[in-house]
Amino acid sequence: HLAGDDVLKTVGKIMRDTAREDDLAARYGGEEFLILLPDTKKDGAFIAAEKIRKALESHEFTNDAGKPMRKVTLSGGISTFPDDGRGSTALIQAADTALYRAKQAGRNQIVPAETKYFSNEDDEVVVKATPVKGVIPFN
Repeated sequence: HLAGDDVLKTVGKIMRDTAREDDLAARYGGEEFLILLPDTKKDGAFIAAEKIRKALESHEFTNDAGKPMRKVTLSGGISTFPDDGRGSTALIQAADTALYRAKQAGRNQIVPAETKYFSNEDDEVVVKATPVKGVIPFN
């Protein structure tokens, strides 16, 4: 468990170091992380996620004795406001669905959400001065 905790801390650090100053990287639960990328379109979120994925893939994790551990890879899903959801629940659900598509397609890749079309009767409405346009949960 200690080695796993160290890996999760390192993943968080790599995410923070790779993200822009205005982005928010956070552990979402268990082995899942998310990054909020304000004012970022899907192609920009994809580039950011790929940068993090490659940084994790190339990082050499070691145990307390300095011996190499197995590689850590990242599967991720991307959703954007308002194309994939108008509220946090819908955005996270869309990104999570894309994440599972990434895992089913072989892991260690980033997959964008499939954009859905909205009616005026969505379950949530975002009320913010600056809407969040990119959500990327990772595990």
